[in-house]
Amino acid sequence: MQYDKNIKKTTRPNKLMVNLLFLGLLSSITLPSIAFGDIHIYLVTLISPIVFLIILLHLSKKSFFNTASLMPLALGLMVMISALFSWAAGYSSPVSGDIIESIKYLQFVPYMMAITFIGIASLSHLHKLLFWSAILVLLIGYIQVLNIPFLAEWLLKKYLGADSSHLASALAGYRITITGSDPNIGAVIASFFSIYFTTLFLKEKTYKYLIFALLFSFLILSTQSRTILGAFLSTFSFYFLFFYKLNFIIKIILLTLLITSIIFLVFSLELQYIYLGAQLTSEGENESLNIRLDNFSLAIERFYESPLFGMGPAKSEFSTVIDSEYALIIQRYGILGIFLFGFYIIYLLRLAMRNISSQWGITLFIFIIFSCVTMTTNNIFSGYQLMSIIVLLNITCVLHEKQNRNVLIKYTNLKKSTSHLHSFFR
Repeated sequence: MQYDKNIKKTTRPNKLMVNLLFLGLLSSITLPSIAFGDIHIYLVTLISPIVFLIILLHLSKKSFFNTASLMPLALGLMVMISALFSWAAGYSSPVSGDIIESIKYLQFVPYMMAITFIGIASLSHLHKLLFWSAILVLLIGYIQVLNIPFLAEWLLKKYLGADSSHLASALAGYRITITGSDPNIGAVIASFFSIYFTTLFLKEKTYKYLIFALLFSFLILSTQSRTILGAFLSTFSFYFLFFYKLNFIIKIILLTLLITSIIFLVFSLELQYIYLGAQLTSEGENESLNIRLDNFSLAIERFYESPLFGMGPAKSEFSTVIDSEYALIIQRYGILGIFLFGFYIIYLLRLAMRNISSQWGITLFIFIIFSCVTMTTNNIFSGYQLMSIIVLLNITCVLHEKQNRNVLIKYTNLKKSTSHLHSFFR
């Protein structure tokens, strides 16, 4: 009886912490950044120290540090080490921006530490928050698709800023950005929601989830992000073919119909950026791809110059725009970065596989594979918006494991009690 009380006590969510945690993580993919003069900060960053202060107030009551906290902490320290080494070796001049870069990762440490405080019951609350977040993102996305006068322009300026290089094309309805700071980030956000609702549909067979997934898939097309579309189709096909339980022939037929439908939509909607990009790539004249290849070549050269710790963010010397995250890692953080990012991805994949029977595990698995493909031409971990998704899914799978452990412990205790009663009455 005492044990059941303890379980109930530890699994009851702290409502304030739950709301702060999920509001913070979801805000980076649903809400625009907040301007403080020339500086733009996402709400996820502002909420992080508040979460940390609440944790400090409970130091004597709970064990707050956990394995999940280690990776963002290690990545933040990696940035600092690489920056300090770069300054000491003379690769770059000391600038505060190099150290500030570590906040991209360190801001998530309190969110991971808060796992102890939120309890397993908060997963159902997260489902509701994700549903309403999805409604908001769909509303903003389709206002841009329909290019509703005044409202579309107002929203785009809120999310992009009046001086964004993507504003003109978005206003023209050429490449929408949804709630992202560019079309590619918008496409990743739409992909996350599409993956989330697709996995819900596959688990529960409820057609409203399929409708949501299709609505977000159309938004992916409307961003005309070639890499994201390719990553989305390839990773979903990989999971569907090799992990989802269904007759293999039926799987092939369904995937063929899906891909055929998307090709039809690309041409019927005249999404020129997608099919002209594919044509230019085959001719070797895709400027966007060629720039990325040049950046990767430069990154390899700089890696050879400083292989162990890389050259740091080096904002005083090099461009801050490195479209491929793989190029960014090897240039900025060297072998140290390759090891830490590789370890983090393996950790997330193992966590997903341990929870693959749950909707959260499936979503994390698909999204990490999707991210690995996307990182060839875009940033997931190193941007300002998208790592929140990974942290969110990391937390959900840790909570799901906690739930399974509690169920197992209760079952074991019940089995022992039954065994004792059986022995007593024998």
